[in-house]
Amino acid sequence: MANENPVYGTVLLKASNIINVIAKSSEPLALNTIAQECGYTVSTTSKILDTLQLIEYVQRNPVDKKFSLGIALIQYSNAALMQFDIIRDSYFALKALFDEFHETVHLGMLKDNQMLYINKFSSPENNKQMLSQIGGTRELYCSAMGKAILSTFSIERQKAYIDTIHLTPFTNQTITDKSILTQEIQLVRQQGFATDNREIENHLYCIGAAIHTANEPNAQYAFSVTIPYYRLTDELKQTLINRVLETKELIEKMVL
Repeated sequence: MANENPVYGTVLLKASNIINVIAKSSEPLALNTIAQECGYTVSTTSKILDTLQLIEYVQRNPVDKKFSLGIALIQYSNAALMQFDIIRDSYFALKALFDEFHETVHLGMLKDNQMLYINKFSSPENNKQMLSQIGGTRELYCSAMGKAILSTFSIERQKAYIDTIHLTPFTNQTITDKSILTQEIQLVRQQGFATDNREIENHLYCIGAAIHTANEPNAQYAFSVTIPYYRLTDELKQTLINRVLETKELIEKMVL
């Protein structure tokens, strides 16, 4: 049967694939590498990259000729992020949390069964300790924000996620037993907050909570505060938990 809704602008789709390949790389890429990753000829890839350079979607290093994302995409991404109501509605509450403890605070959203960072409050010193950035992602099963989101899933959706996900260990603290993960999510549902006890980075401890918004069967957003593990005491941990729960309540009053 013929496609009743044909896709127009195949060059745009190819350009999008090229941008995705560059965006997912941790370092600038050579022309041949981009062409190979996309499955396009070098000639086609080169022509599209020339146009993307012209509109500043990508930039090429004049020395090694490698490509990275351009300034225009950064401007667009910042503008797009500010159109999220949740970023505006949570800004002052999350900023207050950061100002009180001077520890990194993240806001994330659920996307393709991962947590996508959409806002971050941090200091230059904290940035040296935690390799995170807006637009980056974390797995649900090992992040505080992710486990908080999982706790809002229906039992059926939660089971479907756990049944299909491979629990790749990032540290020796990462939960890799699905029955233990299920128990932890149940605990998160009861207590209202989740933790990442050095499960992604060996030296970091996170406390997070989901943010419930109107007309959503499960939470789409969550936030967390991250502290170097060596600074964590029982007293500070309890203080952070209390403030995270208070911040959750404050934000939900804004968005519900």
